[in-house]
Amino acid sequence: MGQRRIESFLVRVIIESDGAQQPGVYRGRVQSIANGTTAQFTGLADLATFIAANTTFVAASPSAAVEASMVVPAQTCPATICPHQAPATA
Repeated sequence: MGQRRIESFLVRVIIESDGAQQPGVYRGRVQSIANGTTAQFTGLADLATFIAANTTFVAASPSAAVEASMVVPAQTCPATICPHQAPATA
C-alpha cells in the first residue's frame, strides 16, 4: 500500500453565472494550512495547480517533512498577495 497523507486547504469559491444552465465561472482564494501560502485563482485549473504545488511527498524523517512543508514555491505565491515577500517601500 502506498503512502497516505492528508493536506488541508482553506478555499473560498465565487461562482459567477449568467443564470443559464451552463457552468459558471469559478474564481476565489486558496490558502495552504500547512505553510500559510495564499493565492487567488480564476479557474479550477489554477486551484488544482496551487494544490499540486503545495503538496509534496517526502520519504525522509517527519522533521524533514515539516521542513519541506515550509518551503514556498515562488511561482505559487504572487507578489500582490504573498505574505512571504517584504512590502514594497515608496
